[in-house]
Amino acid sequence: MGQAFNEIRSTLQSDTSERRTWERGAVDAYICKDEGNADEIGEFIGSAFVARDMLSVAEAIAEDGLIRYWGISYGTTLGATIASMFPDKIDRMILDGVSNTREYYHAHADYEQWSDTDLVFRYFFESCMTAAPGECALAAFNKTASQLHDDAWAFIDSLRASPIAAGSVLVDIATFKNTILGELKGVGGWPALSAVLAKVLYGNETERKAALQGLLQPGTAAQVSVATFPIVFSLYGIHCSDRTVRLDSFEALEEDGAFKRLYEVSRFAGDTATQITAHCAQWPWKAREIYQGDFQVKTKSPILLASNTRDAHTPLRSAFNVSSGFEGSAVLEVNSTGHGTFGAPSVCGFMATVAYWQNATLPEPGSVCDAPHPFSGYTWADVLAEVSGQSENNKPASKRMMHPRSWTYN
Repeated sequence: MGQAFNEIRSTLQSDTSERRTWERGAVDAYICKDEGNADEIGEFIGSAFVARDMLSVAEAIAEDGLIRYWGISYGTTLGATIASMFPDKIDRMILDGVSNTREYYHAHADYEQWSDTDLVFRYFFESCMTAAPGECALAAFNKTASQLHDDAWAFIDSLRASPIAAGSVLVDIATFKNTILGELKGVGGWPALSAVLAKVLYGNETERKAALQGLLQPGTAAQVSVATFPIVFSLYGIHCSDRTVRLDSFEALEEDGAFKRLYEVSRFAGDTATQITAHCAQWPWKAREIYQGDFQVKTKSPILLASNTRDAHTPLRSAFNVSSGFEGSAVLEVNSTGHGTFGAPSVCGFMATVAYWQNATLPEPGSVCDAPHPFSGYTWADVLAEVSGQSENNKPASKRMMHPRSWTYN
């Protein structure tokens, strides 16, 4: 397309940032319509069409015509749509890292999606304090978790007025926050992230710039999620085509209060989650077919929804919210951190998933799986080794069994 789409900025950067984000959304929507063959294919971009394609594939395979599906993140919205449109065709379905489907279709922003982001960011520092010696570099500075958290926010806020040139990378508040947000998707990179943040927060200027450049250099996961954002620009086309609501002016957006509500939901993510809100509010078309139901159905076989206790992108409450509409479904909760259960290696979670695929066995209501400490270095390779009886002696054991909750989730 004719212009860059990687202008992820904070709408709290300046007094004009909100208006600029709104106008940027208008420009991108225009370019996508003008250069993206929108008149030919635009109305056919949408989850309902993919749901019909999935059913067609299942029916084309010479088996029983039933759907077996595992969806993660947006894939949970797609899965919920498939299950709601074709409930009698569901044999096995796991929705993992669950999005709020009603907000996805009918709200001006995905408010609930970011409701635990600040909690997870704080938990990163809290878990650092309980890690084994040497596992978290930030623990070497004789600070409390709250002090580390406050120092991190002091640095983040400083980027609002003073971006940093770190080699080939310009680090502003939005770039840094979105990079860290990507790192919160799974605990596997937390020891390395703590080493980077130790230099960013407490190193000299040379160490800080080198650490920032390394964090955002081309080829890293963070770079894919931030500076090469055109790769996922299709997200706008899909989400905005599905979204049923529109706004006709920036003034209407201000009156609606979508940006303000996002700020209230999450200090960390609210000011960058505004981007897709601005785009979708002005998107120039809607999918020809949009699922209009209420996600209240009974599927042929019950659905398993899965979530970590702490997920910076799709909170646990969304899994329970969506589960409430699918009769007979259950929630598999893993007491760990990350986006979807893939972000948190757990033998218990693995065994529960296997039991569901093999026998449609669901976890008992109120049960929760344990997982190793986020800084333990425990991986999915260790899960497989432990399940097969080949675990190394120097690796922490992962509890295999579920146990009842000791607290109530609100």
